Parts: sequence; C-alpha cells; structure tokens
Amino acid sequence: MNYIEAQNKKKALSALNRFHLLLSKSGAGLINNRGVSRGGEKMDVQDRGLDEVSMALIEARLKELDSLKRRLRKDMEDILQEFPIWEWLSDQKGVGVVVASWLVTEIDINEASTPGKAHRFSGMAPGKMRGLKRCRKNEYTPDMGELVKEVPGTKNKPAGVIYRTETLIPTDRMSKGFLCPYNRMLKTALCGWTAQSMVRAKSSYYTDYYLPYKNRLENSSRLCWEYRKNDGWVQVEWRNARKDHRKDAAMRYMAKQFVNRFIPKWRELEGLPVTQPYHIAKLGMEHHKSLAPEFIPPEIDRNWYEGDRIPSFQEL
Repeated sequence: MNYIEAQNKKKALSALNRFHLLLSKSGAGLINNRGVSRGGEKMDVQDRGLDEVSMALIEARLKELDSLKRRLRKDMEDILQEFPIWEWLSDQKGVGVVVASWLVTEIDINEASTPGKAHRFSGMAPGKMRGLKRCRKNEYTPDMGELVKEVPGTKNKPAGVIYRTETLIPTDRMSKGFLCPYNRMLKTALCGWTAQSMVRAKSSYYTDYYLPYKNRLENSSRLCWEYRKNDGWVQVEWRNARKDHRKDAAMRYMAKQFVNRFIPKWRELEGLPVTQPYHIAKLGMEHHKSLAPEFIPPEIDRNWYEGDRIPSFQEL
C-alpha cells in the first residue's frame, strides 16, 4: 500500500471514527436524560414519569445504536487489517479497534520521526511555546504576530488567518484565548481510552509502569502544581496531592511508554528510519527494571534524595 492509498484509507477511517463518536455521544445523552443506566439496568418508570411504551421505545433505539456501532467497528477492523501496524496493535492488551483506528488516523508516521514528536503532538510533553490565535482575514495586521496560514472561508464562516504571538503558553494544556497546542482527540485516545483500558485489563503496561510510578508519587516529596477550589494554583508535594491527580499522572506516564514502543514499531514496519526515545538516544540512559510496589522493601527510606529528581527503583 503506497502513500496515496494509505491516506485514502485514513480518510475513510476518520469518517468512521467521527460517526462512531457521534453515535456514542447520542447514546450517552439518551441514557443520561431518560434514566437508562450504562449497565443496561431497567429504568425506574415511576421516578422518570414514563410509561411502559416509552420505555420499550427507548430500549429499542438503544439496541439499534449498539447494533450500528458494532457494524462500524467491523468496518474499522476491515480497513485496519490493511495497515502493517494493526497486527502489533491487536496484540496489545487494552487496545481495541476504536482506539487503534484513532491512533492510525491521527498520527502521520512519516512526520512522527521520534516518540518525542508524538508526545508533543498529543499534548503529553510539558513545556512552553508561542501561542497561536485566529482572527478574520480582514482584521489581521502584521503587528499582531507572525502569519502561519490562511484559512479559507465557508458558507457560514468568513475567511480567517492563524498567526503566532509572542506570548508563551503551556504545550500540554489549553490556554484561554489561544488555539489548542495539541491534537485533542489524540490525547483523549491515549490518556483517556487507551490508559483506562490498560488499567481495567491489568495489562503489562499497568504492572510495569502504572503501578510503580503511582507508588513513587505517593511517596515523593517533589513539588507539583495543583488547582484548589479556594486557593487557586498552589504547589504541593506529590504525596499530599489529590489521589486522582497522582492517578492521572501515572496514566499519562503509562501512555507515554506505550507511545515509546508504538512509534518505533510502526516506523520499522513501514521501512522508515527508527529513532529511540530521547532519554536513550540523547542522554544515554536505559530503561530501568520495573519493581511492583508490593515488592519494595519496607525498611527503605524513600525520602533520602534531594532536589526535584525522582530516583529509579535501582537507587531505592
């Protein structure tokens, strides 16, 4: 399959992805508004003020939505089988057809020459960048910033331009008034769907990366920024941070380790040059052997180190 054929397949997959996402949102809205639980339990007719006929109609439409989504997933799988990476993805516990379809369509493997570029594109690489803004074409002046591209107009929206400002914004989260600095759907597919599926499936990524990293944060005195309802943004030690904050950080770390294997493997199958992750290729580091939290000797003092660096498990 040449480059043009691959792009056409990705366009077809992208259309199926968005249709499947639309159906999922429609089904979720029907469930939330009508009281049908996600587990398929029968709704409480008296509490919702619905009769038996209305309940039967809603359940019938939900079954139709599920049937249509199953057919869409079958169509996705048929197209994915033409990509060499699908065989590897299908062997990864916690990665299903829908997630694999989003990964294949949203990542251009010819542009993602390193795992670090994929981290940046998916919003998993903390840093700073000059923020991008968009305005109407007739409102743009050179003193507003560097012109990046022109956006053609549509029937309901006038032509516009995207320009780069001098203001630095975070690369891993959205900033008010600026365009999103990363691919939102790709970040959702990696940090949301993929990471959650790996945790539920207890995959090797869960045991090798998620659990050890989460344990390290629970015992770390390193400072992090956390938003508090009454105090705003404050600095706290990781061990005193919210539980869901540590959980999200561990899931993002697990997702990044998955990308560190996914990108080189895909480039290898496509016959493209393979570059190792930054900490291996540039810093000369090696992957440390993971150690599950329950096997860490209790007499070890985890607070012996100083500074912001988290020690590896060999150093503990």
